[in-house]
Amino acid sequence: MKILLRIILLAVATVSVAAQAQLQVQDTLNFGVIVPKGGLSESSKITGTLVLKNIGTDTLDVKEVRPSCGCTSAPLKQNILPPGVQTEVTVSINLPTMNGPFTKYLTIVSSDPHKSTRSVALVADIQRAVQLSSSYIGFNKATVGLETDGIVSVTNMSNEVLTITSVTGSEGLQVVTPIPATIKSKESLEVRVRYIPTKAGTFNVDVRIATSNADNALLELKGYGMAEVKK
Repeated sequence: MKILLRIILLAVATVSVAAQAQLQVQDTLNFGVIVPKGGLSESSKITGTLVLKNIGTDTLDVKEVRPSCGCTSAPLKQNILPPGVQTEVTVSINLPTMNGPFTKYLTIVSSDPHKSTRSVALVADIQRAVQLSSSYIGFNKATVGLETDGIVSVTNMSNEVLTITSVTGSEGLQVVTPIPATIKSKESLEVRVRYIPTKAGTFNVDVRIATSNADNALLELKGYGMAEVKK
């Protein structure tokens, strides 16, 4: 009788151990080379699909899919996955203005007893025809009534000559760099603008750079600075 009871208990324990949830998900979601359409001023994003599957023998609870930054969204459609069931996560990333490789991450928390936290790398290689050194123009420390300069570099990443046809902006903004100007392939040009603040405190201006590149015909930037009264 005792032997039979031990066998039954052992069988139950074996079944209990075997019945476990297990999350299957890829370690990397690679978007490859991305050539954004439209200019740097336009909102541009990429989307991909991540598959979460329960390959275990017990129900899997996907508790959280957490992006590493606010530029990424990954809403979870279904969090309870019976054995053999999968769900898809649509991953969207707002692209930065930079060129070249970048990596973001997703953290997935589940009831998988062997690995409750998984990390998925989101990688892409952004290749824009026109690259800016910054998404805004920072002005030097300024004094009310005196000139202050701001600079942004424009790099031609295409294989064709790029022409900056005009630079315009807010009232009172002066363009120091001679325009029109041409930029050879893989070379850069510093665009310098000048402004005279009229009162103390923070100030901002609009800068519009028109180019010969169809996808980047108009680059719109904000310029920021702080002005003080001369002592």
